[in-house]
Order: sequence, then C-alpha cells, then structure tokens
Amino acid sequence: MSDDFTSADPENVPEATEKNLVSGSALPGIKISVIGAGNIGTSLIEGLISSGKIRPDQLIATRRDPEKLDELRIFGIYATEDNVEAVRQSNIVILAVRPFEAGNVLAQIRSYLIPGKHILISLVADLTLDEITREVPDIPVFRALPNIAMNIGLSMTIMASSPRNTVKEIAVARFLFNCVGKTLLFSEDRMDAACVLSSCGVAFALRYLRAGVEAGVQIGISPEIATQLIAQAMTGAAALVLDGKSHPEAEIDRVTTPGGITIAGLNEMEMNGFSQAVIRGVLKADEAFRKE
Repeated sequence: MSDDFTSADPENVPEATEKNLVSGSALPGIKISVIGAGNIGTSLIEGLISSGKIRPDQLIATRRDPEKLDELRIFGIYATEDNVEAVRQSNIVILAVRPFEAGNVLAQIRSYLIPGKHILISLVADLTLDEITREVPDIPVFRALPNIAMNIGLSMTIMASSPRNTVKEIAVARFLFNCVGKTLLFSEDRMDAACVLSSCGVAFALRYLRAGVEAGVQIGISPEIATQLIAQAMTGAAALVLDGKSHPEAEIDRVTTPGGITIAGLNEMEMNGFSQAVIRGVLKADEAFRKE
C-alpha cells in the first residue's frame, strides 16, 4: 500500500482527499482478512458486505474452532483456520482476536506481513501502536475501536494511525470503517476517552430507552409500542444533531413551550439529577477504562 504520498497528520486528512485517493465502490483488487472472526469480527464482515462496497470474494476470515467456520461461510466468504494463509492472500489484515491471544498471533503472522503490500489494523483494545510496531516495524499500523452497530452500518469507530502512515493508507483504513458507519481519527492518547463516549455510549443510550419503556408501560403503552416510539424519537434526535449540525440545546428549545409538558418533564428529570448522573457515569467509565 506504500506510495509517493507523504506522512500525514492522522487527525487532519480532508474528506475530499480521501474520496480522491480511494476508488469508489469496492477497493478493487484489495483483499481483506479478518484474523479471529468472533463476535466483533463477524459483525464487521456482515457490515462490510451489507454496505455493498466490499464484495464477499474480497473477504477472508479465520477462526481457531473449525466448527465455527461454516457460520462464516454463510456470508459467501472464504474461511479458514490458517492465519498465515489468510495473511498471504490479503492486503489489509484486521486483527480481531482476544487481547490475551494478540501477542502469539502477531508473532505467528509477522514474517508474512510484507512492506508495500499489507496494512495492519488492530481491533484489540489493550494493544498500543508502539506494541504492534515493535512486532511489525515496517508495516503501516492502525488501531480501530468500533462499536456493536457495525453489522447495521451505524458504528462509530475511533481510529488512531501510526505517525509514519501515508495519506493514502489513512484514507484506505478510514474508507473501510466508513463502510460500517462513521470513523473519526484521534491521537492515540485520546482514544480511551473517545471510546467511552462511542462504545459505552451505546449502553448508556439503551439504558435510557429501557427506562423510557418502563415509564411508557406505567402510563398505559405496551412495551413493544413504547420501544418503537422511544427508539424512533432517539433516532430522530440523533439525526437532528448529526445531519443538521445543530446543538442539542437548540433542538430542545424548539420542542419546549412555556408551561408545556416537555419542559415539565425535563425539569423533573433535572431535579432528580439526570444530567449529573450521565456525567458521573461517563467519568466513572473513563476511570475504569484507565485502570484496565
């Protein structure tokens, strides 16, 4: 993947540059291997194929358990127990193994990672860029932390790039994860904090959804209908901020009228510590993340 592009600031690759450097629909000629396709790897595979931008014949996946390989072949991809074979056949290698397996797997495949041919993207949360680079010093290396919504194309992926990676290498890595949602590039020292918001944030939002459903049942709405109502409201709220690029408080102001029901509900939530509970929950999750 090496080329004549100079090394780039990993947080400052313009979107227009990315579109110019990565060819339209399916990274033609590129093969992608997912090493250790468990839950997260399978979710990525499903999302890539569903996007229509990556074809099944571009994907190779590995699992240690041969009985699990047929579950991967359902997607029309090539699946094998052999990590080395997968690396040899691919250009982009995605490391999706469990943290305690990562060292052994890197030692197994490092001799088969070829400068100019391969990019390595690690999904292993506990593995730093320095640790990876010590094992594979001549290969473009990235860290990516997606969330569980990859399979439906709505992940928020946090990505860090080795400083020496080129603009095109960064564009290719980001294109891949943009196929399963949105991708933001961070310096590595900010990844943990960003991950708390993007990955833990899914659970935090679902906890609000659950509480809203329970309240809905109390006021006479069935759980199924309450779930639809609140989930769609959450989808709309997110779209107003993401697509309309407005501030959350501005959108709140649009739906609250003086003396109305919305402001009554909001004030009751605030008097019971809603915002403080969210802030304290995020800070506690960040604290726990840093202790791991």
